[in-house]
Amino acid sequence: KQPKLTRSFIYRGEPIEIVQNYVYLGVTFSTSGIFKENLLSSISKANMATGSIFDILSKGKS
Repeated sequence: KQPKLTRSFIYRGEPIEIVQNYVYLGVTFSTSGIFKENLLSSISKANMATGSIFDILSKGKS
């Protein structure tokens, strides 16, 4: 088994950190190029928003 190649990037003399996931404008990008992380994050946000709406609506009925 060969060792993993490590890459380094330099911008204006400063090293750029390599990360597995990065959120840009609310979209999660991952090193795999698959948007599964973004999908899971979007589902989680939608569930939280739905829960908040149901809470508000249930308080309005009483």
